[in-house]
Amino acid sequence: MVLVSAVDCTFYWRFEGQRGPLTKCPFYKSSGKEADGTSTFYVWPCEGGFRYLNTPTEQLLELESHVEGFKLYLYKCNLEEITAVAFFQAIDALPTTKSNIKVCVPRVFVMCPLRLSECTNTKHEYGLRRIFDREKSDLSGIFYRSHSFYPYFVTLWEHYHKAKFAVKIRFSYCH
Repeated sequence: MVLVSAVDCTFYWRFEGQRGPLTKCPFYKSSGKEADGTSTFYVWPCEGGFRYLNTPTEQLLELESHVEGFKLYLYKCNLEEITAVAFFQAIDALPTTKSNIKVCVPRVFVMCPLRLSECTNTKHEYGLRRIFDREKSDLSGIFYRSHSFYPYFVTLWEHYHKAKFAVKIRFSYCH
């Protein structure tokens, strides 16, 4: 847990094409259904060469990094539950060549560095066990102000346990 929080996971996107200014867009709960009129998020409208997959059940967009060999995949799937196998099959199904398309890439950021609250350092019952508690654990460095101006803390459960991570290692051998 500490290792994951301490690693710099910043993705430095390499894009060769035209990127428009940051734009506010409506956020939709699901395709075609608006959540509410005030729900918005920011995107970069981009036009350029991308590897992408678009089928009736899934969409996959590949973003390249400035770091050689690192890629970020934006994946949308209509299945009830996303599996690592389905995700890797979609990556393998990507065309080998890039196509010129227009996409809107969401801006993602963290307001503050991750840090655990002070209560997790104590040795009594509210100490280490609290880190893994689904209601009481918190990353007090990540928060935003609610409509009533009280801080809302993102729990550790939301940050790690609901996130799906899959790592695929590809080896290339030199002779």
